[in-house]
Amino acid sequence: MKGTIHAAIAAAALATGAASANEAQQIMQRVHDQARLHANQTSQARLLITDAEGRTRERHFRSLHRIFADRTKTLIKFEKPANIRGTGLLSETLDGEDETQQWIYLPALRSVKQLAFEDRHKSFMGSDFTNADISGRNVGQDTHKIVARKGEIVTIRSVPKDRRDPYRYLETDVIDAISVPSEVRFHDHRGRMVKTLRNEEIGTIEGMYVVTRSTMTSHATRGWSTLVRRRIDVRSAIGTHEVGFRGLRR
Repeated sequence: MKGTIHAAIAAAALATGAASANEAQQIMQRVHDQARLHANQTSQARLLITDAEGRTRERHFRSLHRIFADRTKTLIKFEKPANIRGTGLLSETLDGEDETQQWIYLPALRSVKQLAFEDRHKSFMGSDFTNADISGRNVGQDTHKIVARKGEIVTIRSVPKDRRDPYRYLETDVIDAISVPSEVRFHDHRGRMVKTLRNEEIGTIEGMYVVTRSTMTSHATRGWSTLVRRRIDVRSAIGTHEVGFRGLRR
């Protein structure tokens, strides 16, 4: 009899865990889909990089994001300061694939280099964001489960499927009503929280919620980087070549 009871309890626990995982997957998919409401997105961005002593550097860039029938591409082109003007980062994700490919263009060398897996997880232009952070994570990269609920916030733990990933897990606080994260905490393979992303300002444009100001804080260096997006345009069409290698080299 005891064995039957224990088996029933175990089956109930498995069913509850599966239901939580399914719901977590659905929530993260809604977050993904909400940010892709418009196929063409253009913006101007300012990146403020601050070290532990409070010294700040600025980077200015233009971002082009286009969703195609079978893939998504994002191109970032730096405009200021002068010593990095023309540097570009192209990200591409094929539908049905979890891994994003990235290429960087260095105008001084007039060369395009595809970033290896390790390079995608290195600093984005000296900031506390990585190149992979800028392109964003795909829902299928991780397994998801709900670990907490508090008011309008649902906390989801995401565990990377790829063992090469620098994170053991990420915890995302999602504002469930609008499907936008308010905070993401990144944990290394020792379980230590190594950095925190806070989305400090959220606006709306043409029915889509948009993060207009976010700050990534490094707990290792005690520095932080703030990304501010302005002049967001979702109506203007983006040409195929604008988010391709021609646009990267331009």
